[in-house]
Amino acid sequence: MYDQLTHEHVKLLGQREKEKLAMQKEKINLEKESRDRQLNEEKRKKRNDEKQNHKAEVDLVERL
Repeated sequence: MYDQLTHEHVKLLGQREKEKLAMQKEKINLEKESRDRQLNEEKRKKRNDEKQNHKAEVDLVERL
């Protein structure tokens, strides 16, 4: 009986460790996705700003 309880306890500890690892992987993946999304937004914003600045320069040159 003691061996059976010990075996069950070890089994539950192993399962809990697997769940912790899965949660850590999930958290890492979510952080990566968030970072990638943020970088893409920054790139898009930078591109739009550059286009607007270029258009403003062209308009200024045309007015002169």
